[in-house]
Order: sequence, then C-alpha cells, then structure tokens
Amino acid sequence: MLENGKILVVVAVLAFILVGVFIYLFTIDRKVTKLEKEVEEKTAETEK
Repeated sequence: MLENGKILVVVAVLAFILVGVFIYLFTIDRKVTKLEKEVEEKTAETEK
C-alpha cells in the first residue's frame, strides 16, 4: 500500500472526510445556539 503513493490518497480522502464532518458539526452547533437563544427570548417574554 505504500507503493505508488496510495497511502497519500487514503490519507487525503480521510482528511477530506474529517474536515467535512467538522464543518457540518460547526454549522449544526451554530444553528442550535441560535435556536436556544430564540427559546430563551420567547420564555422571557411569556414570563413578563
């Protein structure tokens, strides 16, 4: 597997997949944070 740079292709593909997963998790985290803030604002409005 070390011949002809095949290991580099495997490492590149795995790195690409991991970067994609981290970007996906980051965007999900931002959306959840935004929703949490909206829920806090609505509950604060109803408590008044």
